Amino acid sequence: MIPKPIINSATNRRYQTRIDALAALAAASDWTGIAAFEVKGVNTYAKVVQRYRDALLAASLTLNPAPKNPTKRPFLRNRAILTLQSQGLRRRDSGAGGNMEVKQ
Repeated sequence: MIPKPIINSATNRRYQTRIDALAALAAASDWTGIAAFEVKGVNTYAKVVQRYRDALLAASLTLNPAPKNPTKRPFLRNRAILTLQSQGLRRRDSGAGGNMEVKQ
């Protein structure tokens, strides 16, 4: 799994609790909960939380290949694809299994 960021700043400990909550959802494989996790704010710490959430969603696609019926998880798959595209990465399917390979 993706290592969670550590925020040591005493002033911004509330962001560490959000990161811990995302890590707990990932440990429970609750990908819809992670996708629904709302990140508010535009400061550096909020961006760290958002990048961690998006990285978990992208990792969920590699851990859990797409089902035979792609309409079962369109929200998670589309969000991860958009996340990769926003980071300047491309996605390539490797066949019918739906596994994802990330290319720069």
